[in-house]
Amino acid sequence: MNYSKLTPEVLDKYLEKLAETNNFTLAAASIAYSSMRMYQLRKSDPEFEAKCEAAQACFCEKLVAEVVRRAYHGVKKPIFYNGWQTGYIVEYSDTLLMFVTKRYDPAFRDNYKVELTGKDGGAIETKGTVLNVDYDPTDAESVARAHEQIFGAPQALTLIKGGKGA
Repeated sequence: MNYSKLTPEVLDKYLEKLAETNNFTLAAASIAYSSMRMYQLRKSDPEFEAKCEAAQACFCEKLVAEVVRRAYHGVKKPIFYNGWQTGYIVEYSDTLLMFVTKRYDPAFRDNYKVELTGKDGGAIETKGTVLNVDYDPTDAESVARAHEQIFGAPQALTLIKGGKGA
């Protein structure tokens, strides 16, 4: 591949394409570089990484503006009758409007934070017994004894072919 020199002008072209598309491969191709090489440059140059992040933020702002336009201002759709356009109707997107609302008003968001506390706001106390049971998982009788120690009742033995006790 014939690589162009990474002059400030070339890097600006890359950043412009990144802000336009948010696609690293297309941005790199616009300056005749591989996306892998540009990724390496981003990792090695914190200033360039910050510029790439700013370009991505610019792209996101454009997306939000388009979502708001479609949700709040609507989209004109033509109306046809007998093959002739007779007017238009403005369609609004309730779904997009809900996404915009969720972004700006936390009361509409789906993510809830639940915090559990114990008595008087303290830690939650749990009570239980820790059992240390030693058994051989390949020996059916040993497993049965462990089961009885843990649960207080004997386990029905299932004999496995090839194991001890079979």
